[in-house]
Amino acid sequence: MNYKNDNDLMSVTDDEIEDIKSKDIDVLDYEFEDENLVYGDFDKSLYESKNISIEKNKNKNKNKNKNEKSSKIFFVLISANLLLSVVVLGMTILNGNTNTKSEDNKKDVSVSTILDNKDDADSDDKKNDNDVREDDKSETGEINSEFGSVEEIKGFIKNHLSEGKGTNEMLRELYPENVIIYEDNKFLFVPVDDSLKKNDIDNDKLKVLENGEIEYTEENAVSVKGIDVSKYQGDIEWKKVASDGVEFAIIRLGYRGYGTGEIMLDEKAKKNMKEASEVGIKVGVYFFSQAINEKEAKEEAEFVIENIKGYDIDYPIVFDTEDVINDDARANDLSVDDRTIIAKTFCDYIKDCGYTPVIYANLRWFNLALNMKELEEYDKWYAYYDEKIYFPYKISMWQYSENGKVNGIEGAVDMNISFKEW
Repeated sequence: MNYKNDNDLMSVTDDEIEDIKSKDIDVLDYEFEDENLVYGDFDKSLYESKNISIEKNKNKNKNKNKNEKSSKIFFVLISANLLLSVVVLGMTILNGNTNTKSEDNKKDVSVSTILDNKDDADSDDKKNDNDVREDDKSETGEINSEFGSVEEIKGFIKNHLSEGKGTNEMLRELYPENVIIYEDNKFLFVPVDDSLKKNDIDNDKLKVLENGEIEYTEENAVSVKGIDVSKYQGDIEWKKVASDGVEFAIIRLGYRGYGTGEIMLDEKAKKNMKEASEVGIKVGVYFFSQAINEKEAKEEAEFVIENIKGYDIDYPIVFDTEDVINDDARANDLSVDDRTIIAKTFCDYIKDCGYTPVIYANLRWFNLALNMKELEEYDKWYAYYDEKIYFPYKISMWQYSENGKVNGIEGAVDMNISFKEW
């Protein structure tokens, strides 16, 4: 599994702002590669059937390096345009406020409107389409979905950009009622579903250790150190893994080929399940799904149950659903409803067999590819590579890194925290 996180747009100088302003640049005319969206289980085994090289990601990185200079220039441009747009709109708000005589006439300005409609920011029609709310603001200019004076707007943006914070982070602070996702050169504002159980992890209690591992330090809370592995971790020395403090391992049991649709057993799965259990590490398993209907989802679940017979499975059985970075992937074009039904079919079969089902995905996939309301009853394993968690809904496990180091394993390994005992 290989998800990447979000960061960051650059701050700009006054000279650069004047230069950009004079050119009237439309940021939506530019394209750039956002690493937030380079994700998915780029599993070598999925590509073996068509002999596709895993070097694809490496080539992508090489191309990215060649364009590093132009990318940085673009980051400057988009940040400056965001700043200019907010200031222009702030002036419009103030002008509109001088003509208002009641709370009902106040207008609320969305940053999404600023990004997509900066040329219309000063039009009367645009003012009439938005609601403006005023409130007391702190001296630092920190605000939450509410704008005050132009100086407060400028101060808020200046503080964020000068501290090296990106546009994503700024928008997420401004819009806690939405999940902010960047995709296809635009920001998506996905409404948070208030009917769903909310994330109760206190980010201030997530502690980064000297070795890069993260633990949850909330009093009386559960924080269990874990990893997830497949055949690509090679021959694992599980005794050393246990001595390094790893308490659980989610082991890839198998996968369905994205092209052929053939179900395959991970060649190290049974060895890993046996040897991890022997040294006291609690074991769960995951299956990388490419099911395209309910029949195939049940077939995948049956395969899992058949192949864990005789092994101690203390942790969940995970339905791993991801976007495969290939146009030919058989499950990429499923509708949200179909993908959700497939996930439910897999999980319900696992539950009926006496095991705990869990669904694994990242920010984009949970919010855009699955119906979270329909999957509310199942625990979530969330992939998000950062020191803090950005996710509105309740999770049970967090995969926070793909570059962990653990004794007994050569190379990198995915690192996880479980926030509950199973």
